[in-house]
Amino acid sequence: MSSVNTASHPPTRPEPQYLLPDGRVPVVVSADAAENIGRYAAAVARYVRTHPDLDIQRIAAYLLDARPVRRHRALIAATDRDQLLAALDAVAADKAHPDVVRGTASSHRIAYVYPGQGSQRPGMGAVDYRHSSTYRAAVDECHAESLALFGTSPLDYVLGRGDAAETDDVRIVQPALFMHMLGLTAMWDAAGVRPAMTVGHSQGEIAAAVRSGIATLREALIVVTERARAVDEIAPRGYTMAVIGVDLDEAERLLARNSGWMELSVVNSAHILCVSGERGAVLGL
Repeated sequence: MSSVNTASHPPTRPEPQYLLPDGRVPVVVSADAAENIGRYAAAVARYVRTHPDLDIQRIAAYLLDARPVRRHRALIAATDRDQLLAALDAVAADKAHPDVVRGTASSHRIAYVYPGQGSQRPGMGAVDYRHSSTYRAAVDECHAESLALFGTSPLDYVLGRGDAAETDDVRIVQPALFMHMLGLTAMWDAAGVRPAMTVGHSQGEIAAAVRSGIATLREALIVVTERARAVDEIAPRGYTMAVIGVDLDEAERLLARNSGWMELSVVNSAHILCVSGERGAVLGL
């Protein structure tokens, strides 16, 4: 049975301000079993009534601090104690209330997310290839199929061997990323991981298509290799992109101080941005 400890007062330290966009305070009551959430709400209501000095912010924070949130939940959105008590009474009586949203938490699910170009580095699969037979088998299969189709393979880049380790040729880098992603997928699959979904960004969509059964290895290799060749053909020479870890204001200051041609291309997040332009200008950044 759920209960609330009324033997001690909530802590007197300053509590964080939990507010919904409309200014109301979210108060969570929960229980392991659906039939117990009403009992817990009733216990909380009794505690609130016997402690009139507590404001709603402290009550919300105390409930989150005092015990882990259980599976069966009721979220109360209130602006004051009276509104909170009315909603708690409704939950205790198992009645609907306009300030209460009920739900049951589901277990966490796993997704495989495949990236686009930019996450690569020479030798990125060397350790996995050496120590994981599963990774090695998947990469060797991709290597053999690539040789059969095109007479070339990005395996040396993946393993960091020879001249291939120094290149930034998109015709090698993109197929190498694809190969590495399939190797990592095989490792996770062999460990018993079963994703609820697969998703890919840019060329990562091709690897996601293989894992989800939409495309065969052969089909995907043709797509990723021909796509990389097409990108190489249409991309202007002497042009490059770079990801920088600064905010928008700092990025604009950096661009203004640079005499070469360069511009802000993508804002991925508050502190991860992409710039593109003349290779010399970008490298000088």
